[in-house]
Amino acid sequence: MNSDLKTYLTTTVYNALPSELKLVISDTYKMLEYRYSESGKITNSIDSQDVKNVGKVWAPTEYEVFGFAVYGTKAVSEGLSVQYPLFRNSIGRIMYRYDSDGRHTLDTTNWWTASVCGNSSEDCTSTNIDGAAFKECANDEDAAPLCFRIAQA
Repeated sequence: MNSDLKTYLTTTVYNALPSELKLVISDTYKMLEYRYSESGKITNSIDSQDVKNVGKVWAPTEYEVFGFAVYGTKAVSEGLSVQYPLFRNSIGRIMYRYDSDGRHTLDTTNWWTASVCGNSSEDCTSTNIDGAAFKECANDEDAAPLCFRIAQA
């Protein structure tokens, strides 16, 4: 909720959407992992928080992408979400780039999930160019999928 990725999605990306689309996007609520200690940096999520409003746009968790906790904290990362049908096979997890002029290319790219890896304070779960999960340093630059939910009329 306090990451640069979240800020980028809820400000820059959301503000760039057409106003007709923004009118029908609803807020999304999720149970989030909790990773905090007054004693300093910790490497595993220690619990799950109550349901929180994650906003109108978000990056999916590793569970929503892969259907299980690949690198996340076992028992805490698992079961907080459901896998989206789009991501059930690797072809649905392959993301293509846009070039600097905004044109679609055939180059695939790595992309972030919203999940931090268990046993780490520096790595996040990402999806590689073949649609497989891998650990990646949170300082690396990657793409991110734009997820949103259309409000029912």
